[in-house]
Amino acid sequence: MTRGGPWNSVSEVTVATSDWVYWYNNVRLHSWCGNTPPLEYEQTHRSPPPVAA
Repeated sequence: MTRGGPWNSVSEVTVATSDWVYWYNNVRLHSWCGNTPPLEYEQTHRSPPPVAA
């Protein structure tokens, strides 16, 4: 199976879509985030959870 198809079944499309979503959210570099992957940027800049009193 290649990244761009052709795909022969719904399950192949599902796998290709899942791979793309993983790449988009975890691997790709985004210039707005300082050329870091969105997940890495989010983990670096996320506020710590509030401490219960």
